[in-house]
Amino acid sequence: MKLFGKKKKEKKKLEAEEKDELELEEEEHEQEEVPTQLDNQTTVFDVIAPEGMKIDAEDYGVIKQSLGSNTFFRPFYIPRDGYPRMMQTNWLNMLTSAGEVDVMIDIHKEPKAKAMRSLDMQLTMLRSNLSFQRTRGNIDQEKDLDAKIQDTNNLMDEIQFNENDSYMVSTMAVAYAESKKELDVLCEYLEDEMQASHFKIASTWNRVKSGLKAVMPLGAPNTLQDTYRNIDRRALCTFAPFVSGSGRFNGGIPIGKNKITGQIEFLNSFGNAEYRPPNYNIGVTGISGSGKSLLLKMKLARETSLADTHAMIIDPEGGAT
Repeated sequence: MKLFGKKKKEKKKLEAEEKDELELEEEEHEQEEVPTQLDNQTTVFDVIAPEGMKIDAEDYGVIKQSLGSNTFFRPFYIPRDGYPRMMQTNWLNMLTSAGEVDVMIDIHKEPKAKAMRSLDMQLTMLRSNLSFQRTRGNIDQEKDLDAKIQDTNNLMDEIQFNENDSYMVSTMAVAYAESKKELDVLCEYLEDEMQASHFKIASTWNRVKSGLKAVMPLGAPNTLQDTYRNIDRRALCTFAPFVSGSGRFNGGIPIGKNKITGQIEFLNSFGNAEYRPPNYNIGVTGISGSGKSLLLKMKLARETSLADTHAMIIDPEGGAT
């Protein structure tokens, strides 16, 4: 009996020693898994990333910027049927100057053969639809389809002779606001402004995360394929975000009519108390007979009578006399 009792004690002692060794090995293993200073360096995403983000609704989300403030956002895009037939410059300014709005334009040039095949298929569908509408007697649809067929034929001819190109373009944006109410007001304002220029915008319903990722500068491809639309070279030129046809009013004399906006432009050579130009030099260029001398004479006459500004002319050719 004593022999068996001794063996049991030795067995318990061995089990306790093995248990202590296992616990010691686990502690050493845990210490080895602690990241070092090199492994725990701050990345760019740690700096620019917000504290958190939540997307519970169908068309907007919430970004946690700080302990006491949230930012609401709503992605939207211009659908395929949301572009007007004729696009004017400076239309993108309605989005970029509306407030806290990020805009992304994704442009892909189509190869010539692919563009011709796509336009040929589109032309076939338009002609089929035109024949169907004529049998139903829809005159308004006939006029619209006739214009589309003519535009498609003209574009195919221009692409065939390398006078034009076809591009697949996606226009997406994200609006930000401090509250849900302010976000709704901003989006309604954007929608009204775009509709005034015959543009249509739509929200990325149930695709908020994809819409936000498409606009963010992450280099990730846009997965929303229904946002792309074919556009030719002339229409693509109007996407330039730094083209503005509006002139700044600083007083002065009426000098002419703006061909882009249709408004009367004023010229103040010396500026006013709020704004003064960096220099007072003016250069007028143009072909013969375009009205260079007439412009200068009109400027001098109006500044003398309206702005009480007198000028001296050095004219070796005697054209101003």
